[in-house]
Amino acid sequence: MYKKIGWFLLFFSMILAGKASAQELTAASSEELREALSDPNASVIKLQSGIYEGNFLIERKVHIIGDKGTRIIGFEKGHVLTIAADDVIIENLKVEGSGSQNAGT
Repeated sequence: MYKKIGWFLLFFSMILAGKASAQELTAASSEELREALSDPNASVIKLQSGIYEGNFLIERKVHIIGDKGTRIIGFEKGHVLTIAADDVIIENLKVEGSGSQNAGT
């Protein structure tokens, strides 16, 4: 009986540890957004209202939420957001400034 309880507690603690490693980060600059995108534990990234300049690569499952008026502006070359992962959610962002070579693709 004690062995079953031990296994149950071990299993339950592993589940909690997995959930505890996921975290919500807040970014207020382009650099902070890049850091958050490279953090494997960031499951939710909240962007404070403002302008984030650059081209960004998303390589894992993440939920990005912008405050009202949040914009991501590319450098008029290439893709502003490249999403190379499944289950990516992007909310409340205006994305602009992609290169004309990508028009219609």
